[in-house]
Amino acid sequence: THDLIVSLRNDDGTALVPLVEDRVAVYVVEPGPPTVTVACVDPSFCSIGIPSGTSVDLIVSATGVRLVAPGSTSPLEAHYHVYLDDFSRPALVVGSGAAPTISIPPGTADGPHEPIVSLRHGDDSAWSPPVEDRTTVLVFN
Repeated sequence: THDLIVSLRNDDGTALVPLVEDRVAVYVVEPGPPTVTVACVDPSFCSIGIPSGTSVDLIVSATGVRLVAPGSTSPLEAHYHVYLDDFSRPALVVGSGAAPTISIPPGTADGPHEPIVSLRHGDDSAWSPPVEDRTTVLVFN
């Protein structure tokens, strides 16, 4: 984020007295199509096997868009949904922060499972083509 400052000046370049200026925050995004990445904060924790019902901390980052709360109408802003294995159940998390925590649902079958991060527009629609990433969590009961 950068601050753009506009200041009114006299013909000789000196500031007016009293000072007359205003600021606006400008967010610069990388050019190109958006991407999203996800990983476990502690990869060893995700790979040793955790019981269902356990919370898992993730790291999410995006390029080409600014992550913000749902509801934005800007094409350069997005949020994400985190699903487990597929999109057949409601999202575990809807967010925009860099470190979401998910809870592996009780009764989740033993074995590897994939938290999926799906980038979404402000109206919750998915990007086209989909912008997603996955990581693996080993579950045991």
